[in-house]
Amino acid sequence: MLTSIVTLSERPDLIDAMWSMPNPWPTYMRKDPVANMFFDRLPEAFAEYQLLALDEQGAILGKIHSVPFAWLASDDDLPERGWDAILERAFIDRDRGEVATAVLAAGGAHQPRTPGQGAEL
Repeated sequence: MLTSIVTLSERPDLIDAMWSMPNPWPTYMRKDPVANMFFDRLPEAFAEYQLLALDEQGAILGKIHSVPFAWLASDDDLPERGWDAILERAFIDRDRGEVATAVLAAGGAHQPRTPGQGAEL
């Protein structure tokens, strides 16, 4: 049962457990060159935007990867290329010292349920 939600900046000791969770992404998403360039850097660059749902023993039940980015709240300020362009933009904004005004949920996963155990998120 879910007992807490923490950020990776609060619990950096959970980074290995977070990465060892099953990856539900289809093969074509795992081969995205932009995502592959930036995704592994999320804990280092945006630890406070990596959310972990923990059970009463402190084991990870689920995770959400997200990144902050500067957005003018206009469709014209969104890239045509898609979510990977926002991922790239988040790192550029960070390097430039831009103030983030939005957050992209870049991915998430939960632990597979154990039959008969009724995992609740």
